[in-house]
Amino acid sequence: AATHGEIFNRVTLDLGGGNDRRLTTEELLKRASATAYQRVPGALLEKMYDASRFYFICCAGELPPNLQGIWNGVFTAPWNGSYTLDANVQNAMDSALSANMMEGMGGYFRLIESLLPDWRTNAKKLFGARGIASQVVASPNSGLNSHYGGNWAWQFWTPGAGWLASYFYDYYRYTGDQSFLADRAIPLMKEIALFYEDFLVEKDANGHILYRPSYSPEVGGLLASDNSTMDLAVARELLTNLINACEELNVEQEHVGRWRTLLKRLPPYQIGPDGDLSEWADGTSRHAYNHRHHSPFYPVFRSFEFSPDATPKLWEASIVALAEKGEQWLRNPRADWAGIPFGRAFHAQSAAYLGQGDLVEEILCSMADRVYPCLLYTSD
Repeated sequence: AATHGEIFNRVTLDLGGGNDRRLTTEELLKRASATAYQRVPGALLEKMYDASRFYFICCAGELPPNLQGIWNGVFTAPWNGSYTLDANVQNAMDSALSANMMEGMGGYFRLIESLLPDWRTNAKKLFGARGIASQVVASPNSGLNSHYGGNWAWQFWTPGAGWLASYFYDYYRYTGDQSFLADRAIPLMKEIALFYEDFLVEKDANGHILYRPSYSPEVGGLLASDNSTMDLAVARELLTNLINACEELNVEQEHVGRWRTLLKRLPPYQIGPDGDLSEWADGTSRHAYNHRHHSPFYPVFRSFEFSPDATPKLWEASIVALAEKGEQWLRNPRADWAGIPFGRAFHAQSAAYLGQGDLVEEILCSMADRVYPCLLYTSD
């Protein structure tokens, strides 16, 4: 209790809970159920935030929280209680740094680095490339890309390592630990860049790199198209972070120019005829709006690449696209993405970055309507 309490009490959230903080969780949930999708007591949102930190502290240790955590209640947990690397692990880790739970990062770094030998095998045997390529479904002792299925083209999803590495760079940005940056973050990012150098070799008629094969989790189909927005966004983020990190430490200068060239050759994002951000930069203007994953919104909820000043058209296109995804929810509150915790979380993160506070509150209120009295979330 003392050890966990020291971590837990580093951060407090005040949403004006006031005297309502004296109410039991059951009383707050009862009050919230009468105003679902409108306004939930601030004290309940405070407790939800505290509960999420409590569960993270309890789950994170030698390894990061796995899918279903440690309270799934069955011996055969859904998805085998695995580490799913195309959303779930990242969603579990998203608040560790902002909530000052740095101890929880150690297990995450340990897991990722333990998988690197297998990731090198994936890159070599599946793509004939140097560097590393993560898989989607991992266990604590295997990083081999061996979970294939007819519904999802997991073997063709290549940006996973880049997304996972972004938390290494974030750790440096939060802590300023230059030794960590030099010894652990940069070496990891270098191996991912090495994979990109071998993998991203085809070019289109305009001289842009052709990202092929490309996949947008977890839309479906054995091979969807070229140039998924998420693939491009993760590659841009990884190369940008690596270049910035090396320049901050004045290292790897002989390679930085090559990475800059690769970054410049990535194809641009595309905007559809309805003014929405396309899920694919392949001219098709397709977007799987009724889906739990928010893959094309990566530049908004994760890499924060778009801004109203630097990329005004893409900023507006993201607003249009997020609104359309929200419309799917309004038409069907049990839509695929609406019932999945990480779907709502990524939607709220995107809305927060786009300055849509009312939408963030609406999503939080809807989540408050779907928790147990212990404040664990249920998708039932």
